[in-house]
Amino acid sequence: RWKEINEEAKDLQQEISFAQDDLRQKESEVELLRTMMKKEKKHRKELEEMIQTKEREIAELREKVSSYQTQLEEKTREADQLRKDLLQTSKDLSEKSTLVKRLGDEKA
Repeated sequence: RWKEINEEAKDLQQEISFAQDDLRQKESEVELLRTMMKKEKKHRKELEEMIQTKEREIAELREKVSSYQTQLEEKTREADQLRKDLLQTSKDLSEKSTLVKRLGDEKA
């Protein structure tokens, strides 16, 4: 019976050794996963910061575009007004030219 118990004890020691090896392997895997998670969090944080930076840049560009559109509208109105003024001046000159010609014809 002692031999039998001794064999069982050896078997159990071997099982304990295998289980401890498995345990160390699993603990190592968990540590690796934790490390990967930390890196992923860091990477995720970096990506979120990059996204926020790009969103700020987009907002600034939208403001610029809006400002440029407003300026363009103002310049377009100015150009339209100048065109109207030019047409009026052209009409006025044409009328004055006609008057001067008539006066010249009447004097002659």
